[in-house]
This record gives sequence, C-alpha cells and structure tokens, in this order.
Amino acid sequence: MPKTLQKVGESLALVIDRTLLDLQKITSETKLEIRPAGRGFLVMPVRAEPPGWMAYDEPVNLTDNASAGVLRILRQPLSDEEISEARKRFDRDPDLRAILS
Repeated sequence: MPKTLQKVGESLALVIDRTLLDLQKITSETKLEIRPAGRGFLVMPVRAEPPGWMAYDEPVNLTDNASAGVLRILRQPLSDEEISEARKRFDRDPDLRAILS
C-alpha cells in the first residue's frame, strides 16, 4: 500500500490506516521500534520480552539447552525435516519475513 509522508513541524510523518493499527493492536500509546530493513524500514511494536529471555549484554550459557541447540545447528547441516519446519515458521511469521526480505 503506497503512502506519502506528511510534514509535521521539522519532521515527516507516516500516517498508518486505522485498519492496520487495529490488526496489530497498536494504539497512540504503543511504543514503536523503527529500524532499517533492506531498502526500507521495519516498524514494529515494542513488546515486553517473555520471562527467561536473555538481555543482549548477558553472556551465552553454553550449558543452556537453547544455546546448545543453536551451537549444534551452527556446526552441522540441517536435516530435511528441520529445513521444512524452519520454512513453515518463516511462512507463519510476518516479522521474520520482513527482517529477512
């Protein structure tokens, strides 16, 4: 959906249709994260991280099951089943598709 930026003071604003805002449960009080993505920008609501997620400045615990799984994936090729599951997750996750596009 093509959009035109609107001048607001010294800045430019992107007006997002109410339908899209409602779909993503974004209100005037929702904080948004904006970052470059390819030739454009990715705009996402800032969501609280689920309990147990590591902050970026925490070291990786190599005995943690999740970390061990990531390290295993990095050191050996994925099976056809793992590739299929990753493709399914990619198809279901619009945020992931936007980041990787």
